[in-house]
Amino acid sequence: MSTPLNQFTPDQEAWLQLLESGKHKQGRLRLKQSKGEGVCYCCLGLACEFVLKLPNGPSVVNPDSFEFTGPLNRFEQSVLPYIDDEYTAPMEFYGAAGDIAPEFREGFSDAMRKAGFLHVNLWSSLAEYNDHEATFAQIAAAIRAMPWAVFKNFKAP
Repeated sequence: MSTPLNQFTPDQEAWLQLLESGKHKQGRLRLKQSKGEGVCYCCLGLACEFVLKLPNGPSVVNPDSFEFTGPLNRFEQSVLPYIDDEYTAPMEFYGAAGDIAPEFREGFSDAMRKAGFLHVNLWSSLAEYNDHEATFAQIAAAIRAMPWAVFKNFKAP
């Protein structure tokens, strides 16, 4: 089955609906982490959790393998979560950190402001927006407004 052009795939739509649902706690600086009050996710961690549960998702991966919490983990010093492309390939992201195509960063920043995110920086990825306190709902709204900035299966109008 080929990927549809200029429309959300079922996986992308399901992920956006997860972001919009308000059912998942949002975290920062980690894809997934357990806290005293439960599990929280980066927007991309939520995508990984979803992709890992797909029938055609990676089969050799432990579902908890992207929970980075130890003092020696290599992700601790980085704002961007580094995810193997295997996890995110079904989502058709430009890059593993939910990269925003450089030519669309300014427009995506405008879409984020329209969604209520008040920072003025031009972040280069969804991970950076997440870690600078954009809500899941704001991220989903900006993606819906400019999907070509994030997903390879969209072309700009």
